[in-house]
Amino acid sequence: MDAQRHPRARSGSGAVARSGAARRGRRRGAATRRRHRRHHRRRRTAAVPSRPRDHLGRRWAETDLPHGDPARALPAAGGPVNPRGFSLVEVLVAVALMAAGLALAFGIVQGAVRAAGSAEQLAAHSDRLRTAQGFLRRQLANALPQPIDPAAGFEDLRLLTLDDQRVSFVGEMPGYLGRGGAYLQVFRLQRGARGTALVFEHRLMTPDGPLRAERPPEVLIDGLVDARFAARGFGPDGRPADWGEWDRLGQLPSQVRLTAQFAEPRFRFPMLVVPLRYSLSGVTGVLPEAARRDPRGEDER
Repeated sequence: MDAQRHPRARSGSGAVARSGAARRGRRRGAATRRRHRRHHRRRRTAAVPSRPRDHLGRRWAETDLPHGDPARALPAAGGPVNPRGFSLVEVLVAVALMAAGLALAFGIVQGAVRAAGSAEQLAAHSDRLRTAQGFLRRQLANALPQPIDPAAGFEDLRLLTLDDQRVSFVGEMPGYLGRGGAYLQVFRLQRGARGTALVFEHRLMTPDGPLRAERPPEVLIDGLVDARFAARGFGPDGRPADWGEWDRLGQLPSQVRLTAQFAEPRFRFPMLVVPLRYSLSGVTGVLPEAARRDPRGEDER
């Protein structure tokens, strides 16, 4: 009855209720926004390192970032980024690392080039040594039982003379070095600026003796130290004699030896021992005493 009499009073109470509900909704919305803001602040602050660096850190994030809100200072995904640049220490470290890498690469390349050059030099030296020893072996093995001096009498008939620095004999030359016939060949050890060198010279033999040399002596190998020749034959008992000089009449030694070393330790000179093909030939005219004995032990008559 009263409500029908007073409609304004009923409408006024409804407005009050609606305004109270609106205030409660606004408070709930504000609380929700505050919760969301705290949640975003904690999430953005967690991305900041715990230890301070350049005045930044988790403890100082809310005070150093604008308005105490890290979300306002950190750019959104896909948004513009404000570049910070590099410090002097970082630039120096990068330059030092780059220089170290370049130095390492240069050292590796230089070492590879040096190793390749050393291997090539060693191969060339080995080839030259093998060629020189092969030539010396071939010429000594084919030494002929022919006197060095054709004018010498039988009492001075020497087929080969040898001391520790020189060996002389008569033999044929290869076709690319000679004109055919017998040559007086001399291998000698000659001292030079680079150590001792093995030198070879040859002269064409004639009935009147050797002619003048057609070309200067040829150095076969150099850089030697402690080089010496030696020869040995058979003793009176038919056994091999000791190594030493050779000046026997009318007889070639059974073996000739050359020992030497290189001044550079990385090079090695193999000992060369050459057996002579005609050392026991009947053409020599002189055989060991044991070879001239009868099988029964009696001298030949």
